[in-house]
Amino acid sequence: MRLPWLGRREICEFTSVILYPEGNRHFAQVIPEYRALMRESHRHQVCGCTYETFIAQISGDEGIEKWKAYLKERYLVDQDAAGLQPAVCSQCSHANPSTDLNQATSPELPGGH
Repeated sequence: MRLPWLGRREICEFTSVILYPEGNRHFAQVIPEYRALMRESHRHQVCGCTYETFIAQISGDEGIEKWKAYLKERYLVDQDAAGLQPAVCSQCSHANPSTDLNQATSPELPGGH
């Protein structure tokens, strides 16, 4: 990933957060693979997070709660109603993976299995 504005000192720090649906096994696999190709010093700048985990972490005033409700309606599928099974984390076998988020070193991003 080439970020030209970093070289021009327009932005001092950059973190790419890739949001994807919980059932998307492809992203759960390829984000850690992509990070492994990066220089060690930059791996913390890319992390993945499921929509489900991201939305669950949002809290705040009435405006934020309205935004959270919009995101839930827009991006989350009722898996029971749709007959879907939760994905399984390829690294630890827990359901509902957020493995890439858990590997992030940024203190602003909550994580943990």
